[in-house]
Amino acid sequence: FFTFASEAVISSSIIFALIVALFILKITCTPFHEALSGLHFLGAALAIGLSTLGVGISTGNISAEGAEKIVANPENSSNIMKFSLLSQAMVETCTLYGLTIAFMILLM
Repeated sequence: FFTFASEAVISSSIIFALIVALFILKITCTPFHEALSGLHFLGAALAIGLSTLGVGISTGNISAEGAEKIVANPENSSNIMKFSLLSQAMVETCTLYGLTIAFMILLM
């Protein structure tokens, strides 16, 4: 169960990045504002991309440490699992900030 739940938390940031990418594909820009729109697209992609990269590395490390602790101390597995998933959820908020910034940049 722990592995599946951790994988679901890790995958949510990738889904947010996909949403931003699809949103960028659907935006049409006028020829007059093409250079500015290109910079908006680049900024939004960097905002969500860097936040997703950082969160992916962090949640991977958290789940790896949690799995090691569960193997080393199986009698406390429920507490370790609880705190590990809570930590992953807290780290995941960074992706939500990146998503918010990306949409703010795109909708300017």
